[in-house]
Parts: sequence; C-alpha cells; structure tokens
Amino acid sequence: MTETTPPKPSLFDNEERFKQIAGILIALVTILTAIVGYLQNEAGSLDDRANRQAQEYAFQAMGQRISGAAQAGYARGDAYRTWSELNTLALAAENGGDPMAAERYRAVAERMTQLSPLLSDKAYFDPASGEPNVAKYEADTYLIEVTALAERSAAWFVVKQAWDEKANTYVVHLTILAVALFLLGLATTISGRARWIFMAAGVVITLIATAWAVNLYLAPVERISDPAIDAYAQGVGLAYQGEHERAIKAFDEALAKEPGYANALFERGGTHYDLGNYKAALADFEAAQKAGRDDASVGWNLAWLYYLQGDFDRSIQANRRTLDQNPDLLEAHFDLALALLVSGQIDQAKESYEQALSLAAAQVAKAEAADPPQEPPASLRWSFDEAAASLDGLLDRIDGFDDSWWSETPPLEKISQPDQVYTAAQEFLAQIKGNSVALEYTGQPLTGDLAAQIDPFTFAEAQYDEDGEFVDYIPADTFPAGADEVLIVFDYKGMQDGQAVVWKVYYNGEEDVSWRTVEDWSLGAAGTAEFPLSYAYSNVYTLASGEYLVEMYVDSHLAQRGYFVIEEETEVSE
Repeated sequence: MTETTPPKPSLFDNEERFKQIAGILIALVTILTAIVGYLQNEAGSLDDRANRQAQEYAFQAMGQRISGAAQAGYARGDAYRTWSELNTLALAAENGGDPMAAERYRAVAERMTQLSPLLSDKAYFDPASGEPNVAKYEADTYLIEVTALAERSAAWFVVKQAWDEKANTYVVHLTILAVALFLLGLATTISGRARWIFMAAGVVITLIATAWAVNLYLAPVERISDPAIDAYAQGVGLAYQGEHERAIKAFDEALAKEPGYANALFERGGTHYDLGNYKAALADFEAAQKAGRDDASVGWNLAWLYYLQGDFDRSIQANRRTLDQNPDLLEAHFDLALALLVSGQIDQAKESYEQALSLAAAQVAKAEAADPPQEPPASLRWSFDEAAASLDGLLDRIDGFDDSWWSETPPLEKISQPDQVYTAAQEFLAQIKGNSVALEYTGQPLTGDLAAQIDPFTFAEAQYDEDGEFVDYIPADTFPAGADEVLIVFDYKGMQDGQAVVWKVYYNGEEDVSWRTVEDWSLGAAGTAEFPLSYAYSNVYTLASGEYLVEMYVDSHLAQRGYFVIEEETEVSE
C-alpha cells in the first residue's frame, strides 16, 4: 500500500503566506501614512510662518509709506512752499524799492531751511537754483525702503502659497493612502484568489501616492533673495529720480542674482521705455510676461510698444487680451481704439472710442450715485489727457512734425490711409476733449452739437500810447522771453449769454490748472473778444519759456484751440 503526499498549496492559495504579505504591506502603508502626515504638518507650519513674515513686511511697508509720505508732504507742501513764498515776497519788495523788507524776508526764509532735511541737505536743495530735488528726497526718505519691504512681503507670500499648496496636496496623498489601507484590510476579510485583486489595487495606489509625495517633497520652494530685492529697490528709487542709466544697472544686478525676477524685468522695461529704447523695453516686458507677471499692466505696455513700432495687429491683440483681464481699464480701451484707427479700421475705432467714453460716463455716474457721493477715479482725467495727447501726436506725425513732444507715434509709412485717419482723429479728439469737460462739470456725457462759431485765435501783445491807452494788437506766434502777457483775440458769432465757457491752458503738453477759467458768457451773440494770459499785475512773475496750447470750450464742446511759444532766455556773455 502506497502513501500519497497531499499537493503543496500555491502562493495564491496559501492562507498563511497571504496573511504575512498583507500584514507587511499594511505596516508599510501605515508607516508611509505617518511620514506623509508629518510632511503635511511641517508644510502647514512653514505655510503659517511664511504668512506671518509676509504680513509683518506688509505692515512695515505700510507704516513706512505713511510716515515717509507725511514727512515728504510737510517738506514739500509746507517747508518748501513757505520758503518759496518768502523769497517771492523778498523779490517783490526788492523790485518795489524796499531792500530792508527784502532782507527781512530772506532772513526768515534762511531759517526755514533748517526745518526740513529737504531744504537743509545740499544733496536735495541748492538755494541758488531754488528748486529742491523732491524725487531724490522721497526716494531716500521712504520709497526705496518701502519698495524693498513690499517686495519681501510679496516674496514671502509666494512662499506661503507654495507651502500651502504642498500641505493641501499632502492631504490628498493621505486620502489616497487611506483608500489603499482600506483595500488591503478588505483583502484580509475575503477568501479565494479575488482577494489578491484588492491587494494589488492597494499596492498600485500606494505606489502612485508614494511617487507623487516624493516628487512633491523634492520640489523646491524658492524665494527671491534679499540681495536681489535690495538691488531692485535701488533701481526703482533711481528710476523715480530720473536716473535711468543707473536704474538699469541696478535692475541688471537684481536680474544677475535672480534671472527670473519678473518685477525687475518689468521695471527695467519701463526704464528702457523712458530712455526711448523701445526694442529693449519690448523684450523686457515680454520676458516679464513669460516669467509669470501676466497682468493687465504688462499687456497694456506691450500693446503700446507694438503700436509705436507699427505692429498694429499685435497691438490690437494685446489690448484685447488686456481688456479680457481688466474690462474697466479705460486706458486700454482708448489704446485699442487708437491701434484700430491707425490700422485703417476707422469704423471699429469709432465703436471702440464710443465704448471708452461710455465706460468713463459709467464710472462718473457710479461715483456720483454712491452714498455719500464720491469723486470719480483719479485716473479718469489722466486717461482722457493721454488719449487726447496720443491723437495730437498722431495728427502732428501726419502733418510732418517728426519731433512732436505731444506723444510717441508710429512711423508714418506704417499708418494706413493717413488722410482718412487724420480726419477721423480730429473728430475723435474733439469728442474726447468735450466729454472730458462735460463729465467734469456736468457729470453727463457730451450731447448735441456746437452752434456757435469761434474763429481761429490770434495771439498778440497789446500796444499802448504814451498815455497808457490801448492802440492796437501786435499779433505773433512767438513772444520774447520775459513776456508777462499774451492776449488771445478771436471773432465769434452764434454765442448766447449764459453759455458755460471753459478755458484750458497747456504748458509743454501738461495742463497748467492755475490758468483754468470757468465763466458764463456775457459778450453777446457776435463780435470780437480777448482772453488774457497775464502776469502784468505782478512785478515778479513772467510767462515761462516753452510751448503753450490754449483751448476754449463752449457748453463743453471744444470750440477752438491754438498754440504760441515763449522763447528761451539767452545767456548774455560777459
């Protein structure tokens, strides 16, 4: 009789071996879960620490900005203004034949210089020139430090976001490992070969979670270094002072330490733009966008540079992308319309200008409807001025003034249908300027048409006889340095008494609001009138050398405008 040996169970049927493997796997997954839990807790702690650092720097920046702005405001608005007024009084007394009074005024003015570093430090102020270097004072007092603190806050906030993302992702890993433990545990409760399916699924899920966690753990959390931030802040301060070449070197230093420093690329691009290096500026703005600063300000600057180079299609595309990011950015609406105009799409440009003007009117209406009523956005007036200046520059370019200071413009050969563009630009310019005045003084957009006719201005000096009686006007477009009065003479018809008349005077492209005049018309329907720009009442002031633009508005409509020039003073050789 022979004895038969029972068959040896296979691995899949060996109960004891299965339990051993399952136990080992459950233990390993438990250890992995504990490790990931520790990493999640550490990431959360580092997230909190980075958040505290970001907030601390933000609060410091806010405090420094407030105190620095207050200090600079006192220095510029009180100390320097008082010093300037005292010296003006001294000059008036001297011109009036009272040297003793002039000396007293100057003595008090000298004492004023000790009340602020802006006046006492020769690095900021030379009494002989009479003009303080406010930009340098503000940069040294608070701007550079505030910029560095704000950048550190932003850098730590990026770190905070990175650790926060890591902590949240570790939670996902823990969830996956919990599912793996469930599958492994479930496999021990059933019999048969099906239990191996649950075990295999648990192992696969564990491997995926482990690989993901290892990859996440090895991913670095980077922060912009403090030396790079300090160099960047110096660059911002130098650019603010107009020291553009030195600012670029500072930004270069920051980028040498942190090649992907998006803010440094952006600011260096802006500095290149200020120097007229448009290609370098364009390259920096594009690099800043690729480095992660893909906001409306970058897109808007790119659109403008594309416009200046005559790449109107890309300018239109960039402006539209900017408006997708910020639909309320009025400047981008105006720039989109301008790019459409010079590309020959005049109807689309008109539609875009109308959208911009409607948006401006909506912003004014929203501010006035607030409780309590508020002022419109501070950028509104600037947006209108820039839009008008861009059209003025375009008109000058088509007229052949290649060195127009009004605004940068694209090459003439890039402008499609220049004659039609010129006519449309004049219409759009009048609409923009009229709506600017209407929204400022009535809160409503421009309506109706101008019925009155204002003939082109004649700029003139008054001629008087020996008795001081007016004899005639001496017309001119250019007046000598030291002139204290220019008369704007014009014929008119179709006017009505009571109509609102606004006068604006621009000096070298910027409105001098001290000349802004608002009055009700009272000179009848037709005739000849004059508007004086005059310091004749003073024995101190004269009209500064430069180019002047005078504009007259009737019921908010631009009725007439014209230019004159005050010549530069010539140095007398001894």
